[in-house]
Amino acid sequence: MVEIKKKFKAHGVTPSIQRMLIYQYIEKERNHPSVDMIYSALKSKAATLSRTTVYNNVSLFVEKGLLIPLLTKEAETRYDLAEPAHSHFVCLKCGQIYDIPSMRCQSGCVPDGFRVQNTQVYLQGLCSRCRNNE
Repeated sequence: MVEIKKKFKAHGVTPSIQRMLIYQYIEKERNHPSVDMIYSALKSKAATLSRTTVYNNVSLFVEKGLLIPLLTKEAETRYDLAEPAHSHFVCLKCGQIYDIPSMRCQSGCVPDGFRVQNTQVYLQGLCSRCRNNE
């Protein structure tokens, strides 16, 4: 929890028990959860936790640069850690999201005078499990 508090401080987020539980779950599980997934996993651990609380805190984490939103084929927003920088492969059949090494934009890929603040790369296709089941 000490490391999470340090991350929160560096990003201007005031720590609370619920915020730390939510962030710790996302950091530990690495399953690119939705708000509903987070709520379902944590509701028994925090009696006062609500779906709205999860949504509001996840939105704050996105705003402060701790998380990035990911859109799945079901148009459901899932969330992932913003750091370390990485890209994603989304299986078009099962919807599973996989972390892959970062595919960042190199200098010269945007017009002069532009500044890249965030890069999100999604590769889409079939994962090995779905390909083997074809």
